[in-house]
Amino acid sequence: MPSLKTWNNRRGYLSTFFKFCLSKKYVAEDIILEVPKFKVKKARGTADTLSAEEATDLVKWLEKYPIEEYPIIPTRRFRDLWVDVREQRKLTHDVMRHTFISMTVGAFRSVGDASLQAGNSEAVIRKHYLDLKSVEEADAFWKIVPKGETLPELEKKDGRYVVTKKP
Repeated sequence: MPSLKTWNNRRGYLSTFFKFCLSKKYVAEDIILEVPKFKVKKARGTADTLSAEEATDLVKWLEKYPIEEYPIIPTRRFRDLWVDVREQRKLTHDVMRHTFISMTVGAFRSVGDASLQAGNSEAVIRKHYLDLKSVEEADAFWKIVPKGETLPELEKKDGRYVVTKKP
């Protein structure tokens, strides 16, 4: 059985379709009006995310599969492999997306920038991601690099990390 949110999303897709059909006079009424819509209570800032430490652990796990030996895979197979990784690592469906958004807001404090990058409205970003991660944890997240790699010296400027210019 799908979650109530999934049910409501599917109901919304069908409702949009029937509104189109009504406008074209393909149907006489919107039958979706009879399908129940559920109230889903979700507290502010409840998106499942990885901590900076968990993200570092995932990077270490991924290092076992260097791109030279394991090249990029065709997209139709990627979904199946990603499902396997999520099951093995016990990751929720959108945890990577939620982590990216919350760490972006946490590090750069820009709801507008995060909404543009994630394709969400600012209202959604505020509702689910604002104050979910501290600046310190988000900064630690953005400094994660693969083994053997290093970042240049960086500083935050105008909501971005920029390379520190050395004299």
